[in-house]
Amino acid sequence: MPLFRVVRMNCQLKSLEHASSDLLWGQTLLRVLKKKAFHARRAISSRATGLVKRLRSREDKPPARRDGPQSFTPLGLKPGEKVRVKAYEDIAAMLDDQNKLQGLAFTPAQRRYCGGTFTVLKRLNNVFDERRWKMFRISHTVLLENAFCDGNGGSGKEWNGCDRHCLLWWKEAWLERVEE
Repeated sequence: MPLFRVVRMNCQLKSLEHASSDLLWGQTLLRVLKKKAFHARRAISSRATGLVKRLRSREDKPPARRDGPQSFTPLGLKPGEKVRVKAYEDIAAMLDDQNKLQGLAFTPAQRRYCGGTFTVLKRLNNVFDERRWKMFRISHTVLLENAFCDGNGGSGKEWNGCDRHCLLWWKEAWLERVEE
């Protein structure tokens, strides 16, 4: 069963260019120069980090699991239910070598919420992919109240400094129900 199914729909994001204004020429130039300097630093840092990781991991490791936890049973969470985010170590054990579970990444911004108790805000069923400009179906994923991305992706991440303050997406496997 595919994780995502394409659904044709429209979204406010498609009208964003008409609802906003362009940056002034000087602002655009400054951003381009900063971005080029950032990308050069990131490329050097990324290659150095990769080399260090390869040198440190000389022992043979089993292949990364790509399908998530074998015994995962969907919780069927509903808005208003209380949940606890599992410990980072438990979540990390479910992730593949790209920090993903069933295609959804566990980001550095989510780590600070591990162990916390939250209320389910909404189930995600349809999501808009801004890169492909298509609507997709997603399963076993929820939004939690007051669990936002702080725009800090960690060293060298392209979303460092983002001001959107997006709600983070949570796979049900990363959560456990809290009995009240």
